[in-house]
Amino acid sequence: MGEETTPKQLHHLAPTSPTKPAEQTAAGVASDVSKYIADKMIGNGGILLIDDNKVGLPKPAGLVYNIVQDFPWTLTESSNRSNVPYIKLTEYEITLTALWMQLEYWLKGTYYSSDDNDNTNPYQFLYHAEPTGYVFKIPYFENYDHAINPQWDKFQSPTDADGLISSMLGTIAKVGQLLGVAPGSKINQPQVFGGASQSTYSVKFTLYNTTGLVDTDKIIQQNMDFKRRLQMSTLHSQMTRLFISPPAIFEVHIPGIRYSPAAIISNLTVSNIGQMNLMNISGRDENIPDAYEFNIQITELIVESREILRAEYMNTQSKIKAIITPAEAKALQKKQKT
Repeated sequence: MGEETTPKQLHHLAPTSPTKPAEQTAAGVASDVSKYIADKMIGNGGILLIDDNKVGLPKPAGLVYNIVQDFPWTLTESSNRSNVPYIKLTEYEITLTALWMQLEYWLKGTYYSSDDNDNTNPYQFLYHAEPTGYVFKIPYFENYDHAINPQWDKFQSPTDADGLISSMLGTIAKVGQLLGVAPGSKINQPQVFGGASQSTYSVKFTLYNTTGLVDTDKIIQQNMDFKRRLQMSTLHSQMTRLFISPPAIFEVHIPGIRYSPAAIISNLTVSNIGQMNLMNISGRDENIPDAYEFNIQITELIVESREILRAEYMNTQSKIKAIITPAEAKALQKKQKT
């Protein structure tokens, strides 16, 4: 698989003006920094990642971590793994601040013409993110398929009308009981849909470092590269003392089970299994266990709807995407101007 691409040189948020005297007041420094940040946000459409050489995850030309076919999670030969069920995670890195993404989501639907904007996709422009080039294809043998929990709540009137109506009905019911109309009373009121919770599910698998195969060092290096890359995806980047770049988000697909236009790894647990051995890997001493056990918890950022479920069943995921890339956004802007 080769060594992982080295992250690009980090840039620091700092005023572009010449160095100020040491006695400059804290208020003056804060003002300069605030102006710099505002200029950068407005000039870059809300992007707080500086220049084209942005802080964040390494971005190769394209790399698929195909655990199903290429990694030692089983002793079965790769040629006999074509029917292994899988979950695929396509990685993206957020490029806009949350405020700008919210504004883009609400305003772009009316800004772009109907020819440019997919009015049938209610999630378009929800997340602005750049593909990192990484895709994770992982064996999926979990029992989880769906857990749908719609919530219905009592209607809450924005005025006192609801309370007034309830009071009147209650009075009528009490009068009815006193007059012997009925021995009891029960007032039924319509309830309204209150939404549903975000879906969370896990995938668990083991990668073996000691398989008895000849090329043990290569297998260990490959497993370590994957482990560290997945850890990088789940961590944030501390760009400066103040600003961060959030962890990666993913488009998730489990064929025949579910599709999520946007999700995160909400919990990543890596456990060392078996005996630990101190080994020299690529000129560096490393503590290597017999195996790594991975437990990846995924939380969807969008509550599943009929449209999302239908997209999975009909294989039309591209029609319901929630992540728009900078290239796609620029293409829409260019088309709008012409």
